[in-house]
Amino acid sequence: MLHLLDANVLITANRDYYPLNRVPEFWEWLVHHGNEGSVKMPIEIVEEIRDGTDALARWLSESEHLDALCLGEEAEVGLVQRVINEGYASDLADHEVEKIGSDPFLISYALRSRADRYIVTTEVSKRNCSGPSCVGVRPGTVSGRLRWPGGQICG
Repeated sequence: MLHLLDANVLITANRDYYPLNRVPEFWEWLVHHGNEGSVKMPIEIVEEIRDGTDALARWLSESEHLDALCLGEEAEVGLVQRVINEGYASDLADHEVEKIGSDPFLISYALRSRADRYIVTTEVSKRNCSGPSCVGVRPGTVSGRLRWPGGQICG
C-alpha cells in the first residue's frame, strides 16, 4: 500500500502536532516509511513545501529526506487533465487553476494504481464531489490513514 501525502499533512504535523525541533521521532518515522516505499510525495507536492522559507522547507530539501519521501515518477499529462476535467471543471479560469494548485497532480498519481494507492490529506471537501472522489481515488485523512507513535500505517 502506497500512501501519497499532500503537502498539508507535513505542514499541519509540523505546525500543530509534531514540530521538527520538538518531536524528531515523528520525522524519522516518516523518513523510515519513505525509504520502505509506503509513504511518498509526488515532486509537485514536494515543491509546494520546498518553495517555503521555513524549517520544514529546509528539512525536506535535505537529500536524505528528499530521497526518502519523493515519489520517483513523472506526471502523466492525460491523467492530470482527466482529474481537472472530471474532478473540477474543464473550463477553469487562471485564478481557479492557481487555487487548486498541485492537487490534480497528486490525484493523478493515485489513479495510476487505484487498488493500492491512497491520498492522505488534511483537507475536507466543501462539495459533494470534488477532487479524488470524483475520479475514483480513495482519499483518507491523516488520522484514518497514518498512525504514530505506534509506527503503524493503516490500510
